[in-house]
Amino acid sequence: MSYWEARDYLVTDDPEGFFDVRSSMVREQLAADALEASLSWMTKWPGGSIAQSNMGILFAIGGAVGDKKPDETAYAHRGSNFIFEMERAWSPLDPPDLVEKQARWLDDYFADMQRFVLPRSYVNFPDRTLKDWRQAYYGDNLARLSTVKRHYDPENLFRFEQSIPLSPA
Repeated sequence: MSYWEARDYLVTDDPEGFFDVRSSMVREQLAADALEASLSWMTKWPGGSIAQSNMGILFAIGGAVGDKKPDETAYAHRGSNFIFEMERAWSPLDPPDLVEKQARWLDDYFADMQRFVLPRSYVNFPDRTLKDWRQAYYGDNLARLSTVKRHYDPENLFRFEQSIPLSPA
């Protein structure tokens, strides 16, 4: 099929309203017990005004991505075949206590799934709760990326809470 047909065929439902995402990397595939655990968490969804369609997505990233070693480019996840993404979504119609239940559900779901996945996360799905985000997003490439950032952005203009830090001068 053409590029545009493939794009329409593979499109995912982007969340509506407010949303929160967690992600991990999967080396080969999720085993049956991992899929069972994920499905079990989906049945525990605390509810809300927005229908949840993205409680567990596997994004295929293997193939030629693995032809290069993780230190050959900025992308540190070359040994993975999938990104496993979990999310929640809510709207202003949802009461604060329900939004908090959703947050705990997502945190617990993510924590439980760590036994099946790599301790890595996809930087394009930022997670404010991620404790070791430097390692999770950038792996062993962080020092080199910090040096590159110091060269091209010495004033640290392009930054946010979890962006690549500047290397020491």
